[in-house]
Amino acid sequence: MLEFNPEFSFEFEEPLAEAFQLEIIESIIETSTLSVEKKQNLLNDLNTLTYTEAQKSIEWLQENQVNRIHAGLNYNQTYILWHLRNI
Repeated sequence: MLEFNPEFSFEFEEPLAEAFQLEIIESIIETSTLSVEKKQNLLNDLNTLTYTEAQKSIEWLQENQVNRIHAGLNYNQTYILWHLRNI
């Protein structure tokens, strides 16, 4: 007969971030408008991020990117169209 064991649980352990997510974060973190401290904290936690945390981090970094047009940086027609769609 099976006995109830309160120490055993069926908790779902979320998988760690995938390699492509980490590559995206590393590639866009430098052009973000975040403070150096926040960038460093994210980079330090990179290997411990879960899949969902990585996805949220990517979205957060994309929302906090330098506006290349307003900053006077190099940009192309694709960036202009993307910018106009997101105004």
